[in-house]
Amino acid sequence: MRLKINTRINAPLELVQEHFAQDLFEQLNPPFPKAAVLVYEGNYPGARVELEIDFLLFKQKWISEITTVQKEPDNYSFIDEGRQLPFFLKNWHHHHLLLKKGVQTEIVDDIQFSSGNSLLDLLLYPGLLIQFLYRKPIYKSYFNSLSKSLR
Repeated sequence: MRLKINTRINAPLELVQEHFAQDLFEQLNPPFPKAAVLVYEGNYPGARVELEIDFLLFKQKWISEITTVQKEPDNYSFIDEGRQLPFFLKNWHHHHLLLKKGVQTEIVDDIQFSSGNSLLDLLLYPGLLIQFLYRKPIYKSYFNSLSKSLR
């Protein structure tokens, strides 16, 4: 199943790319389920991000690996793929794309996931959609404050 969210940011591509790192990632953490960052190696091929996700009654480990990075004058992207996922997910492919839009940047979260069961995928979709819609105002606030502090 595919989930795609676009967010326009009032910050230049170079700034967004430079600060698309652990500090931002931790701020994107939704209220539920909480995720503790155990390892964050960066956004380069082979880098790992390891999380412990707290579902209140149980915790699950999530490990993703950055498999691809692409940098061009008008865009920057990287892909993280799930290597160890919570029991209800079998596949995770998250394409992070930053697109230069004049003096702004568009952040695209393009996610393909599968539980291995089409019905469960449909049930997971609304929760994942909410998780990624939650990021939109955080992206805007985070990069707006960064842009102001650099002026």
